[in-house]
Amino acid sequence: MLRVLGLVLCGLLMPSEGLRVGSTIIPQSSYARACEESMSGLFESESRNITFPGLKFTSVFIKDLHVATIIIYPVKILCVPGVGVKVIFTAKLHILGTCTSNILPGMVTISLKVRCIALVLLPQFSPLSNTIPINSSKCAVAFLNVTSSLPDVNAGVMASLQNSVTFEIQTKISKIFFRCLSLGHAKMLDDLTSALPIEKGKIQYVIQPPKVHNRTIEVPVLTEYETDNGEKILIPPEPDDDIKLPEYHETSEAIGQNILTFILSRIVLPTPLSIPCTPATFYETTTLENIITDLIISKCSTCPAIYNSLIINMKVLKPLEVYLDVGVCNMNISLTLEIVTKHGNGSLIPLIKLEVRLALTAVLQVFSGKVWFITTLDRLHIRWISSIVGRVNVERLYPTLKVFILKIVIKLINFNLQKGKFPLHKWPGLKPKAAKCRFAKASHLKMLKLLGIVLFCGLLTPVQGPDPGVSFLVSRGETVNFITETLVKDGLLLENLKAIEIPNIVREGSLLSALLKITGLRIVDVRLPVVSLELLSSVECRVRVYTKLEIQGDYSFGAVPEPIDIFAAVNITVKLRIADYSSGTYQVVFEDCHFVLVSIDISLLSGLLPVLVNNLVSSTLRNTLPSLLCPVLYTVFNFVKTHMESTVNVVLQVGAVGSIEYQLASLPLLFKQHTRLDLSTVVQPAQGGRVAPPAGSAPAALPPLRGNVLNLGLTEAFLNTVLPMLTQIQRQVFAFSPDAVSEALQLTDAILALIPPGCSRCPVSTPLSIAITEAGAPLIALEANKATVKLPVRILVFTNLTDGTVLTVLALKADLALNAGISVSDNHLLFEASLDSVALVLESSDVGIVHVSDLVRPMHILLEGAYVPPLNEALRVGIPLPKLMDIDFTGAAVQSLEDLLMLYV
Repeated sequence: MLRVLGLVLCGLLMPSEGLRVGSTIIPQSSYARACEESMSGLFESESRNITFPGLKFTSVFIKDLHVATIIIYPVKILCVPGVGVKVIFTAKLHILGTCTSNILPGMVTISLKVRCIALVLLPQFSPLSNTIPINSSKCAVAFLNVTSSLPDVNAGVMASLQNSVTFEIQTKISKIFFRCLSLGHAKMLDDLTSALPIEKGKIQYVIQPPKVHNRTIEVPVLTEYETDNGEKILIPPEPDDDIKLPEYHETSEAIGQNILTFILSRIVLPTPLSIPCTPATFYETTTLENIITDLIISKCSTCPAIYNSLIINMKVLKPLEVYLDVGVCNMNISLTLEIVTKHGNGSLIPLIKLEVRLALTAVLQVFSGKVWFITTLDRLHIRWISSIVGRVNVERLYPTLKVFILKIVIKLINFNLQKGKFPLHKWPGLKPKAAKCRFAKASHLKMLKLLGIVLFCGLLTPVQGPDPGVSFLVSRGETVNFITETLVKDGLLLENLKAIEIPNIVREGSLLSALLKITGLRIVDVRLPVVSLELLSSVECRVRVYTKLEIQGDYSFGAVPEPIDIFAAVNITVKLRIADYSSGTYQVVFEDCHFVLVSIDISLLSGLLPVLVNNLVSSTLRNTLPSLLCPVLYTVFNFVKTHMESTVNVVLQVGAVGSIEYQLASLPLLFKQHTRLDLSTVVQPAQGGRVAPPAGSAPAALPPLRGNVLNLGLTEAFLNTVLPMLTQIQRQVFAFSPDAVSEALQLTDAILALIPPGCSRCPVSTPLSIAITEAGAPLIALEANKATVKLPVRILVFTNLTDGTVLTVLALKADLALNAGISVSDNHLLFEASLDSVALVLESSDVGIVHVSDLVRPMHILLEGAYVPPLNEALRVGIPLPKLMDIDFTGAAVQSLEDLLMLYV
């Protein structure tokens, strides 16, 4: 069974059946985003260059027609297994021009919707030409509306203009779509076929013909290694069987263990090393010297006595190999260790040569698009090869050499692995968040999680404050990931630690009036913090932080200074609570901070380190670091708290119609595996005023996470506060004509049939007009998997009489029931309405009409064709959502529940 490293949004190490070196699994949603990003800009640019001929209609001349605005809808993808993917591209075009007549000049506006479909034959991709065939490319143009500011432009002119413009768009848009689709895919292929630098050379990813499955696209990837001198080496492929990775919302990537072995074996211990054994480099030096003296020197008549003269020559015998299994990454490497000693004349005498086989367990973390490895020793085997006195018992060497392996060799291996972080293959259209991965192994690499407690100690009792209309459940892991990324990205923790001034360490001695000084001490790095959290009560918690600090300075004994490097392993226990909520913020209160110096490792360049220096440095750091580190922890805890608040306390624009102010409504609430945050909202329409959800709204009862990163709940009260701002559209007025109103003749006949006989003022030949305006605020009702919007409108049917007066034929109140389709795009909640039913009520009539039940069906058709499209255009602005903890909601699953709309990420 071939092992692969599987990287997905939730992260795991897993075995898989055979794989051709590597593979990327791309869901339809990710592929659709990639298509949209790669071609939307080009489509918009080329569409604006469409030209239209001038048009002459008797006394009306229309010229300078051009595409003024383009609205591109989200691209839709349909996988056709074994064949390719069907790309559905939709855009709305607004065309403007000038028109002149015998009276005065004016403007003409035309709205069209373009829907293009093509079949991209992904399995026929040619790696040599880097092209993908595209079949069945075609576009359809749907005419929406045409208006003119000139009163004397008749319906015949409008119809001719519509036909002419539609023909031009139909002719040219198909070519533009095909070109954009071709160039967009060429760009994606260039991005996919990429060379990513590593410590030595580059990794070149070369994609192969994709395989299209039911809802995913699998992209096999060949991997080449390019050396620093430009030589390319193809990593041998594995058997070409199907990979079985689980499907997630984002791309999954699989990397064959042979690739990891090929690359990492060239990074780990690439050249032989010689390590002098001194107390500074290896504190078990004296023990090793005694054992070598007893085993070898005592039996060798030509060997000199050894004192700080041992050197261990290390060379790779069998390069690093990587083995992947469920939840585990193992590595094996074999080395030769040759222990030599220096002769008085400087020559080297080989004493003993050993084979050392290391079985390592690797922990992995994905960060900034690269896989980080850190290893620990699992098993060690030592075998005798040769010695100057023949076979010796190496069992006595085992304990001491194990310490050497742990302190020197493993440290070198991890250092090389950190320099050679493995770069991941990137798919266009994915956000950087998608590259993040948490592995199933519980002991995964914990990087800078010092602040994991801030959101885990929330007050559990109710807090008085604004009524929440928006509520979040955030997984504990995602909270810690947000904190980690904040600290690493901004260098916050390291920068605060670097600002620490560690007091000089001084010891005066009487011997030759010498003076021992360690000066200029500063923290230069933080190594592998490990955090544990213990809840004490609803408002208190205890955090234990284990980390290693690298401290550098200058050491002098007398007048000769030299660099000193100190590695201090520390354990810090902090007791804290959060309290004092006030207007979107709260306080982090420190109750206690306890410090333990676990171990200390000091290195000098010369290797000569008196024992008293160890004791002096240990006692000084044990006394000074607590007062230095605890204030830093307090500072960084508060910074991350402030950064988290900045993602919820925001004012977000709602297009040009207004804004929404979000604010933390109370202290965060802590539960065992997640954090809850409630937000209050205030809607601010562009025309002025502030509107909040009705007082007394109960906090949303959110369902459990069940493996999700985040659950977001929006109450009906909040949605009903925002929707009136979105649905404000201009009064719709148009004449009853086939060009303007679908089934205009049938609707006219139905209205005239309701007029009582003998009406002298009633219109017979005079054309009717209609006006539609809002008659009240919309109200949304949420049910299981369904959302319905009730919207009242007023419909006025009238005619202009020859004497200049206006005759109201009908004044109707219409209660519209709209089915609301809900989706999420670019962190906006989007609505698309479709008309379900219409209820009519007669308000008045100047011609004596008394009953209107026969108008329900034709009015339904009228509203569906004339009122719902501009309503959807207004709704496309959407409701902007706060990007809590930088979590991207794009592609979130949407579910309507009673009194609550849920988003699952």
